[in-house]
Amino acid sequence: MCYSVDQRTTAHGSTVYSLHDHLDGSSASILPAAGFNLFDLRLPLAGKVRPLIATSPGWEEAPERSIRQGIPVLFPFPNRIDLGRYSWNGQAYQLPCNKPPHAIHGFAVEAAWGDVSPNADAQGASLAGRFWLGRDAATERSLWPADAVLILRYILANGTLTLEADIQNPDRVPLPWGLGLHSYFHLPFDDAGDPARTRIVIPARSFWELDQAMPTGRNLPIEKLGDFRQGLARKDLVADDLLTDLVPDADGWSTSRLIDDNLGAEVRLRCDSKTRELVVFTPPANPRVIAVEPYTQATNAINLAARGIDAGLQVLEPGRTTVLRYRIETTG
Repeated sequence: MCYSVDQRTTAHGSTVYSLHDHLDGSSASILPAAGFNLFDLRLPLAGKVRPLIATSPGWEEAPERSIRQGIPVLFPFPNRIDLGRYSWNGQAYQLPCNKPPHAIHGFAVEAAWGDVSPNADAQGASLAGRFWLGRDAATERSLWPADAVLILRYILANGTLTLEADIQNPDRVPLPWGLGLHSYFHLPFDDAGDPARTRIVIPARSFWELDQAMPTGRNLPIEKLGDFRQGLARKDLVADDLLTDLVPDADGWSTSRLIDDNLGAEVRLRCDSKTRELVVFTPPANPRVIAVEPYTQATNAINLAARGIDAGLQVLEPGRTTVLRYRIETTG
């Protein structure tokens, strides 16, 4: 068979699942016990299979701070909620301020996900996992207006990683929700590469004005920030910005490109139309890593919505499901 899924037990007793494409050497490794984090992704690029996702070596053996590794999954809200406070249907909520003075990144990112299901057939190798707020983060359930389920599937096939996310409302009341992927990428993709000979291309026409990391409610033209549409080099780039108004491709998806001119190759992050924001973040401790983070909503969306500002907050009715899709692919 061209595809397979294997598993191994780490030193702390958790299971790592690895997806394999034996035709081109692609692989993807996931740690369900630490937020279903895809911490290693290797795809063909410029004549060899290369690691694309940035993770500290050996992190899976003693995982800490999942938010700084691989592809952290942010649900039921990505980024910050101002002072951890919000109101919904007349009820006030106070979240733990885990990024003082704010709450950040939801409840799924450090949780041990359940109902893990590997599969390999002629179509590809895949791994599905379920985060159920009322089960997998039970102590936080009372902090959110409704119970919530996120089912995520990683699918490796034909040199491409596809992510499918099902958001479900198992409750009897409407579910406000947002989803984000805090994806850390190597750039350049080769350790010997020059960061000046790279380009980050994002099709955003505007960005959210921020005041101490919180959106003011205003969108400004991207030219006032630095036009990612024209391509900005990783070298000397300092960013923690919330981009929006993404220009779709002909198929309705948007494409962000990480281009390595040292290799004459690029990685593309493609998102369906439910992604309307992208955070660009340059970790200060690593000048050869960049986070490109697709979000369904802006930072602090639940409070912006209360002010009548469309920040992308989604509301799912009881018993309903919605589906999102993403792809990571390479060229060159």
